[in-house]
Amino acid sequence: MRECKDSTREWDESATRIAAVIANSQRVAHYAMAGHGTAAAFARCLKLSEIEGTFKRLLQKAVAMDARLSKLANGGWLSHGINHEAAE
Repeated sequence: MRECKDSTREWDESATRIAAVIANSQRVAHYAMAGHGTAAAFARCLKLSEIEGTFKRLLQKAVAMDARLSKLANGGWLSHGINHEAAE
């Protein structure tokens, strides 16, 4: 993905660069969610339940990855995320 590669060149090794890498990774996860969700829907329409199940599992993995990346970016109960550090 060209837009991901170029966006991290602007910053040194910093929280801002890490935040950009996380954002780019989420962009990839969102593309995967859209693709796997669509493929699962097509498989369901075609009554291909085994293939539908495979795409649903891939979709679940992409959703889980997005959630982990969000936690890195935003932090949690006991820590600030990288976005907070990059904003400073």
